[in-house]
Amino acid sequence: MGRIVTSGLFLTLLCGLLGAEDQDLALTLRGRDEAGRRLPVVELMLRQRAGAWSGAVWGTAFSHVRADHLGQVAVTVADGDLVLEVDLPLRSDGWVPAAHAVFTITGRFTDDAFTGTWEGRFADRPASGQARGQLRPAWPRAIAGHRPIASEEHPRLFLRREDIPQIRAFASTALGRQVVARLDALLEEPIDYTGGYGSTGGFHAAGHAIRFLLEDDPAHAQRAGDIALRAISARLGVDHLYAHSHPALGVAMAYDLCYQAWDPVLRQEVARYLDDIGRRLVYGHSRGFNANPGSNWSARCRGSGGVALLAIDGDPLPPPARSLVVDLPLTIPPCDRGGGQPVSLGRMPQHWLVSSPVELDDAYRRRGSRLKDVAERIGFAAALPEVTSYLADDQQIRFAPLAERHLFSDDRTGSSQAIDLRAAHGERPSRVYLHTRLTIRDAGVYRLRTDLGPPVDEERGDHAWLWLNGRMIRDNAPLALSAGSYALLIGSDRPSDSPTARAFIMPRLERADDQHQRLSAWQALVAQWRADGGRAHNAYWIDSAARHSRRWLQVGAGDRAFPGEGDAYGAESIDAGVAPLALAYRNALAGDISAGESMEWILPLYALRAVPVDGRLHTGHWGRHRGTRFARLFPLVLPLSQAEHRPALVHYWLQRWGPQGDGSFGIAHPHEILYVLTSRFWQIEALPPAGRLPTSIHDSRRLYWAWRSGYDHFHGDCVVELHARGGQSAGWWAHDAGSWRLRGRGRAWAMRDDRNGLAPEDHNTIQLADWSLTGSAQLIDHHSRAGGGHLVRLDMGPAYRRDRERGSPWDQEHGDRALRCLLVDLGHDQSSALVALGDRIEGFADNPRHWQLWLPAGATVSSDAGGFTISQGDEHLQAAVQADAPWQAELIAPDGAQQQLLRLNLPPTASRILVVMALGTGHRPTLEADAIRHGQELIRWDDDTIYRE
Repeated sequence: MGRIVTSGLFLTLLCGLLGAEDQDLALTLRGRDEAGRRLPVVELMLRQRAGAWSGAVWGTAFSHVRADHLGQVAVTVADGDLVLEVDLPLRSDGWVPAAHAVFTITGRFTDDAFTGTWEGRFADRPASGQARGQLRPAWPRAIAGHRPIASEEHPRLFLRREDIPQIRAFASTALGRQVVARLDALLEEPIDYTGGYGSTGGFHAAGHAIRFLLEDDPAHAQRAGDIALRAISARLGVDHLYAHSHPALGVAMAYDLCYQAWDPVLRQEVARYLDDIGRRLVYGHSRGFNANPGSNWSARCRGSGGVALLAIDGDPLPPPARSLVVDLPLTIPPCDRGGGQPVSLGRMPQHWLVSSPVELDDAYRRRGSRLKDVAERIGFAAALPEVTSYLADDQQIRFAPLAERHLFSDDRTGSSQAIDLRAAHGERPSRVYLHTRLTIRDAGVYRLRTDLGPPVDEERGDHAWLWLNGRMIRDNAPLALSAGSYALLIGSDRPSDSPTARAFIMPRLERADDQHQRLSAWQALVAQWRADGGRAHNAYWIDSAARHSRRWLQVGAGDRAFPGEGDAYGAESIDAGVAPLALAYRNALAGDISAGESMEWILPLYALRAVPVDGRLHTGHWGRHRGTRFARLFPLVLPLSQAEHRPALVHYWLQRWGPQGDGSFGIAHPHEILYVLTSRFWQIEALPPAGRLPTSIHDSRRLYWAWRSGYDHFHGDCVVELHARGGQSAGWWAHDAGSWRLRGRGRAWAMRDDRNGLAPEDHNTIQLADWSLTGSAQLIDHHSRAGGGHLVRLDMGPAYRRDRERGSPWDQEHGDRALRCLLVDLGHDQSSALVALGDRIEGFADNPRHWQLWLPAGATVSSDAGGFTISQGDEHLQAAVQADAPWQAELIAPDGAQQQLLRLNLPPTASRILVVMALGTGHRPTLEADAIRHGQELIRWDDDTIYRE
């Protein structure tokens, strides 16, 4: 029945919806301001429950943090129209400014589709435009039969208390004992508390907590608590927010499993940490955080932060004794004028201040030593009698105590006086530390922020550092402060030595009670949104984490899970953030945040792509950083995969990493054993992948294709991949437009496999002098061919850019046609591959072109007028080449590369080339007059496509 609304019909329909499933109204707003400038696209999400609209609205403006924000909405019916009055604050993340959006949206439903108009203000700019929307089933999808979690009920994240007997019973079986043996082996490894990119303290705490889960021995719980405290207090080796995701995730697991065994003091200390770090990770306003929703940093931070907050959701917490969003504890001891014992800092953070001499490792020396002398001497005392200057390399660094009046003339109003950093710094660029005391007359919640005058260092983002009573705090963070006197230290860089440059700092102290009241209102809105009976202690932050994780699945991964930032960053986003949160959210809050998303395709994608190469399992990784230990994803993502794939995935996983494989279960850190135990894989009948896992996958968002010959002959299987580099860029990309690969029969035949970011010339594409493939190709069509095989045709024109004018678009003057056509047939015996590649390049006057193929270092190549043969051991890839101009084969060993490059050099007059390659078929394709023969078939490249006759 249509839903064309009149005022009476609308109310009737609402009443008719009582008892129906919850629905979300997803709206997209586009428009312009009064000056005609286009505004950012805004997406809104409203909830309809039992026919009534929630007062909460989630919104995203892609130019403002590109994150999900919570606002308020009032819904009324006027003259048959649905009227939505939206008030949406858009916070800043340090990269883009905060903004405020107020919209009045008026429109009507036709069936489940909403159309209308809007007017209002965006960032104080009057604006208007069109609104389009759709009613959808409510997200997250509710899980039936879930028993709500009570306050202080643990475990809750990855299992419930009623699951413990079953897990202990499995641990006593022969297979379970092998899993526990792997845990014990990992717990024997050294603990890295300070590793910025991969600290393991939290993971070891979780490992001992798993031991407590299995044995109920309080000694394991105590050991987990001791390690957790050390992980909490450790200063990490890089000043990046995402570095805190690993300890936060591990400590949250330990807290959840050991809650009943820990004494109240330990519980409160860990809970306070999880509260602090969880909010900070989800909020993301920090150095070392990328707000792009497809970034691995965003996924790691928000996913692990959400798990930390779910661990303490509803538990009693001590009153806040420090800022709600702060760094980990940083104690700066009194200045030791007489020296002291050396302090080893390992990888020294950039803004660490200590009083004793410092021993620096090679990693820090390579980074530079401009803070070395400061780190050796500067301490933090109540007052220093004189200005002390130190010289570090070519940079002058000053430590200057200031009178209180210079900073705060009235602490009640927050008025302050700007400090001229040119005078504080002296004549040369330098770092300055300003020391004073701050007096608070009335207890309350305050903000301490520093307005730094231009020029600023936009690349780094942070411009000032604050310590209050020796504790590093976050600029502009809310602080719960009691009345009294506080020692304040401000550190700042002056980024320019221009004598005319404005360089000042203006500290401000402001009351923030209103902000806390607004936060409480947000929490109440989320409680209404979730209808969770008022469980709103961390509701806003938890739901924000869930929404950002879902957005990563939509932006950071394609619709079949091909990762936009490459395999290494994609796997990191999944295992350190998105997947743990998805599991914990469904277990604790009965919501499935990954259902219907690309999470369901992660394991089939990796299973399809992986084949043995030179004795090791190889996935032909894409992206800036090559390689990923994808085996660890199997137990983690197995419960989130489609049920029809799970039997084959369990078989695949156990055959390679279980008792029949290397016995590692794909696990590298102790906490991952919990994923193995809670996946309940032993309850799933393991069945061979053949016929149960896909042999072809197409990711339409990323324009990526992968084909596999089958799963019956694993070591003889062949895999072909093609990437057009389509879709929205989520972060770091390799320039691989139109690049293809072939692996199989134990060898990598056509691919570049360096571990770091690759230049355009490092891919299997046609190279043109002064032009690079740095854009995205466009899909013309793709389909399966009658008689076997798959065909993909790409318009490569949009991918080419002139090197001399970076970013310049494809133009008809220099090139009017650039096409690539790929025909793949992986045979019927699952151990052969036929690949036909047709390229058409027209235009580009006086531009020689090179058709190229990357080979392993040990391959040998022979060529003649009809084609070439590549040999590795007793295997051969045989090819025939047809071109409309003479070509010449050249084998190149680039400097520093472990691989070889086979290049077919073509003159500027060449416009068409067809290369047909056969692997494992026993005979080489041969060149005929106007086609290439392979067996009984003729293969032609004509009319911009490939034909088989």
